[in-house]
Amino acid sequence: MDSDVLIVGAGPVGGYLGKCLAEQGIHVIQIEEHLEIGRPFQCAGLVTPSAMDKVGLHDTTLTDVWGARMHAPNGSSIEIGNPSQIREHVVCRKRFDEAVVHQAINAGVELKLGTQITDAVLNDDHIAVTIRDEAGEQTLRTRLLCGADGAHSWVRSHARLGRPPETMIGFQVEAIGYPGLDGILDMYTGFNIAPGL
Repeated sequence: MDSDVLIVGAGPVGGYLGKCLAEQGIHVIQIEEHLEIGRPFQCAGLVTPSAMDKVGLHDTTLTDVWGARMHAPNGSSIEIGNPSQIREHVVCRKRFDEAVVHQAINAGVELKLGTQITDAVLNDDHIAVTIRDEAGEQTLRTRLLCGADGAHSWVRSHARLGRPPETMIGFQVEAIGYPGLDGILDMYTGFNIAPGL
């Protein structure tokens, strides 16, 4: 057996899963199709306080968010939240992703960057996973295949697990130089700005 667990995807979820498994003495191989952790961005840089406590990477926090200002199409808005209760940490996704994955590597995870999964065949006692990197294709034997490969998951699709019932598309802008606006997320709705919301 080449690994006990093979994880597809080296973002925060894949990195955290790999770390937790490796700390239990489980042999983990993790593959990531990109050559660099945290690039390109796949999701916004919002991390819940409970998730941040699990990974302990508070130094990657750019600012804390305690509330939101919801803007309606007619120009009215409502503010929700409480400055004494942090709802989200805004992180630099590249730094955060790299730090989570380095925790996994330090725990013993074997990371393969620039590597894509191309096939997975379930056998009686293992899964034969074919991967491709710059050196070519090879097949690895693993006991468990985990998909942490995002919204367009190859693992989910190949295993015919269906599609999520709903997805959200967002647009994020990071800006500095607006005193007094820290801690608030501005959210805009309406067909002209956000079709479908």
